[in-house]
Amino acid sequence: MSIKFKLLDVPVVIGADFLLIMLVLGALWRTPDQLPVWMIVVTASVLVHEMGHATFFDLYGMKPVVQLYGGGGVTMAMPVPGRIVTPWQRIFIAASGPATGLTIGGMVGAAALYAPRIQSSDIVQDLLWVSLGWSLVNLLPLPGVDGGAIVSGLTSMVLGRPAEFAGRVVG
Repeated sequence: MSIKFKLLDVPVVIGADFLLIMLVLGALWRTPDQLPVWMIVVTASVLVHEMGHATFFDLYGMKPVVQLYGGGGVTMAMPVPGRIVTPWQRIFIAASGPATGLTIGGMVGAAALYAPRIQSSDIVQDLLWVSLGWSLVNLLPLPGVDGGAIVSGLTSMVLGRPAEFAGRVVG
């Protein structure tokens, strides 16, 4: 079972496994009455992160597809005949998701600083954790996260050829 829709003309699929894992994570530190807000915040935050990637895929002339599954999400692009993605483009695509989350988290954090009454709000705390925390984790130079893709792109540029494995070793 999955939820399928389009957001800004980008196909999106939210898998039941994503919702189940986020529900379990939320249940670890939220009360049952807080879980609906947690689910909305985390789903929206991960979706916005993936839409950051989708924006750059679209910018580079590719048709993105977003899928939220398991513990996170992935944005893929359908291959376009004759279109080659350069290492710089791969780096920008990979960095755009965490950059989107850090921007939103920064805005929420700034708002909390200037309006102290909202600092203790569950929504604000969840937005800060998901947007800032997960974006920083996503920047770690590990395979399977955006930081690993950034390191692989940089390694490819240094070596002058595709270097996925070397990028993993460097990360």
